[in-house]
Amino acid sequence: MAAHLIDLEGKNTLDRALVFHGQTYLPGTRIESEIKSNWYEVAYRFHIPLGQSKSTTTRPDYQTSFCWDRLIVAPTVAMAFWDFSTQIQQSGVTNERGYSKVTPRLGMLLEWNPLPKFALIGDAIGSIPLNNEAHIYTLGLTAKYNLIQKNWFNLDLMMGAEYDHIDFEDSQTFPNKVRIDMGPMLTGGLQIRF
Repeated sequence: MAAHLIDLEGKNTLDRALVFHGQTYLPGTRIESEIKSNWYEVAYRFHIPLGQSKSTTTRPDYQTSFCWDRLIVAPTVAMAFWDFSTQIQQSGVTNERGYSKVTPRLGMLLEWNPLPKFALIGDAIGSIPLNNEAHIYTLGLTAKYNLIQKNWFNLDLMMGAEYDHIDFEDSQTFPNKVRIDMGPMLTGGLQIRF
């Protein structure tokens, strides 16, 4: 489960006319705007080691430059809930628009463990292109370091970079269009594994 929370706001004076949600704002109008583009995702990953040691007690040989026993692929199936809203304020009057969409996503994760406690993870996942749904595409590269490993409990520190692209257009006569490109962004956090 993951949450991507994006909240942007700003103030400016328009240098050209703007039409937003049926309202026209003339050049020279001072406005305040806010955009929220949040999505929440539940995903399932099936980890497949590409190589297996001959004995279950044998650990990968970390002295060699590359070892298939240290490479894992994980096909991913996910469902994302995208919640988008935007508003413009001018002279205390608020004009706002928002909508929510659900989008199924498919992807692949590739994990390489060059050291016993360290891993590099590449991740790519994107929406299934359905009409009237948000299309969310994500590319990421993450470094993971295992801080605690005790029996069934693992705590990992994760740092990386991510690029996100969101594209949405509905089928109304005058359609809503949203196109957002974010990145590369720095990411970080803790991961708990059982």
